[in-house]
Amino acid sequence: MMTNVRPFYLPALLVLLLLVGFVPDITAQSVSSTLKDRSFNVREQVEFDVVTTQGTAPANTNVRLRFTLQGDNATVLGSKIQMQYLEGSNWVNLPFVNGVATFGPEAGFPLADATRKFRATFEAAGNLGYRIDIVPAAGGNPLAGVTEIFNVNAISSPTVNTSLDEYAPGEITSGRNREYRLYYSAGDRTADLVYVKYVFANAEQRDKVRLFAAPSEEEPVEFIELTKDEEGSFLYWPEGGFPLTGTSASQASMLMRVNFSEAGTYAYQVQLVHTNGVVVAFVDETVTISAGATIASSLHNKVNVVRATATDFSVAITQGGEPVGPVRIKFTLADPEQASAVTLQAETATAGEYAPLTSQDGALWYGPETGFALADASYNFRVAFAEPGTYNYTIELVKMTSNRVVAESDEKVEVVTVASAKDKIENSRIVAYPTISNGTVRVDLGHVREAQISVVDILGKTVMTIERASGSAEINTQPLAKGTYFIRVLKGREVAVSRFIVK
Repeated sequence: MMTNVRPFYLPALLVLLLLVGFVPDITAQSVSSTLKDRSFNVREQVEFDVVTTQGTAPANTNVRLRFTLQGDNATVLGSKIQMQYLEGSNWVNLPFVNGVATFGPEAGFPLADATRKFRATFEAAGNLGYRIDIVPAAGGNPLAGVTEIFNVNAISSPTVNTSLDEYAPGEITSGRNREYRLYYSAGDRTADLVYVKYVFANAEQRDKVRLFAAPSEEEPVEFIELTKDEEGSFLYWPEGGFPLTGTSASQASMLMRVNFSEAGTYAYQVQLVHTNGVVVAFVDETVTISAGATIASSLHNKVNVVRATATDFSVAITQGGEPVGPVRIKFTLADPEQASAVTLQAETATAGEYAPLTSQDGALWYGPETGFALADASYNFRVAFAEPGTYNYTIELVKMTSNRVVAESDEKVEVVTVASAKDKIENSRIVAYPTISNGTVRVDLGHVREAQISVVDILGKTVMTIERASGSAEINTQPLAKGTYFIRVLKGREVAVSRFIVK
């Protein structure tokens, strides 16, 4: 009997379900995110997932994800959001345009049951609404969508500024070191680890500037030179960053030093950057530099300076706006104990002949005691170092009538035991290729981690620096002029050097 009744009950059950309004959904696609209903702070980087389901859509349904900000201020809000998606092991920017960000290639990607990772940083506070839609890549109505809300809390933001822009025009001249202070406060980010970044608006001026920081102001104060990234921005980035401190009422500060080699007005932005890459504070400033005398040598950062080998270099002087008068050149080592390892000579009136410089008060002097006429000129020198190592030194142009320093340059040179046959660090061979390029040069570091890579031109000037390189790095040669360049890899006290040509 039961076998005769069973077929009747199944359709009857379906009819009953329809009568009570229950319709099983066996075709719908869906989308949602784990950002929904969350709460976090302004400038806090937040990772979230976007989950899609395919439903019964054909396997070859190509779609894209569309993020749409809600509200009348969506366009402005979009400019305050930094959003990225994870592609492999890299985070890729996903910008908002007029309040809309679209994820996926123009041809789309196959709709599937999947979870994709995103992250975002928000510069605006409040309850923010957005909609995520699955849209066909070929166009048409969304296949699915969801509107969600999250909350961004306002916080007391960090601040940064400097006293450099407080100098009036004419107070700073080219060729002279000028000390100033970098001020900062932590806001609600006390103890966050950050680094300092200077971005000069005019790319052509970046090689005219040298920046230094004093990590400690204990006597004697020692300045370290800021390095440059691939874009030419200056970085003060002690290992691991430094902790934010200070309040709006009592800012923390750091002693800085700058030297401009050319007169002009310099516009720059100072940034405090979290070690995760997020800019937590910035300020735009300008400073006007007057023309003054300058001095610099080709020994600075010269490559392949070998112990117990004579190295020729030149010192270039420009008069700038400095009145004519007798001057001398003064060389001073930062570490006086290295003096016994240095032999410095100057070319005499007879070309090719060199004579030792005069030693006085722990420094070496070039020129007669009464001085020589200040003018645009270049002078030839020869130096030999008895021991390998890093030699930091200062070259000064001293006006003899007043004993006043009218120009100065803090420089350094690495002295190695053997020339560029040294191509290993920590027993890893350092390889750069291709050696002739007008695009990208790759530097393989093997198992070396946290190394500094500098690109130096034939005159010894550093044109690019990569900090904390590990495993490998790429050098973009397109901004470089044609010519020969040296790649200098530094890890601890070990240095490896290689060469490439930009054609």
